[in-house]
Amino acid sequence: MDIELKDINVAYDGHQVLNHFSAIFPQGTVTGICGPSGVGKTTVLRLLAHLITPDSGEISGLPGENRIAYVFQENRLLPWYDIRQNIAFVLESSEEHSRIEGILKMVGLSEVGDKRPDTLSGGMKKRVALARAFCKSADLLLLDEPFTGLDQALKRQIMADFLKLWQKDRRTTVLVSHDAAELECLCTNRIDLSVIGSDKVDSIKESET
Repeated sequence: MDIELKDINVAYDGHQVLNHFSAIFPQGTVTGICGPSGVGKTTVLRLLAHLITPDSGEISGLPGENRIAYVFQENRLLPWYDIRQNIAFVLESSEEHSRIEGILKMVGLSEVGDKRPDTLSGGMKKRVALARAFCKSADLLLLDEPFTGLDQALKRQIMADFLKLWQKDRRTTVLVSHDAAELECLCTNRIDLSVIGSDKVDSIKESET
């Protein structure tokens, strides 16, 4: 089912962040959200994650909280757990746990599954965060600037890991990024919040992947 946000308004401390914002996130696609800081990119993700509710407007087609996986800007790994335990922590069933080894192998981390996060490089931690999100059985995947702070070679590798994982189940995905090249490479659709007027319903721009 497509997810639709219709005529959404959100304000923080009197500052209007989203003003009559509407968008459709088609099922089984990767939708990119871009725009400068402060235009509401992360606010859209927080709405989709059930972390906040709009001041007004309607949201339809959104799965329940337990069917959503979220990769934050920070890796948010638990330092007292090893990598397998970090992934298992967010899983709910033995069926999901059985996926851990296969996904670690896909992202090249089979050899470090028993290591703790503080022994890994930044790039490896990013891969763990992606692997954890994809291990969870979810209908919606939210990614908030997941490739920031990486050099170009490592970014390309982890983006390839993401596409490899996504193509296995093609879950509906929303990716926030400042990087146009990331959106061009990964996204089926794009929403540019910088060009949405205060009284204008936004449109989704089709892009080739």
